[in-house]
Amino acid sequence: QFDLGETFKLAIVSTTEGDDKPGKYPMLFREAKAVLLNKIDLIPYTNFKRETFISDLKNINGQVPLFEISCTRGDGVMEWITWIENEISINAR
Repeated sequence: QFDLGETFKLAIVSTTEGDDKPGKYPMLFREAKAVLLNKIDLIPYTNFKRETFISDLKNINGQVPLFEISCTRGDGVMEWITWIENEISINAR
């Protein structure tokens, strides 16, 4: 809720925390420049509903990039690294 002087905000969510986070923390997701959905490899073992999460996210911030990642398997990590490197390059100018 407070301006901390950051260049931009990232929302990092773990699937094990539940799919309700965009609705619980709308300001974070409204202001986020990107969203990382981590632990996607655990979705089959949780009650996380991907469709609900994405729908709620798009209702709050329809333009925000969503990176679905699994750090243990490496899914989506290269896409995330490429995006963050590009953002660092843009903000260094």
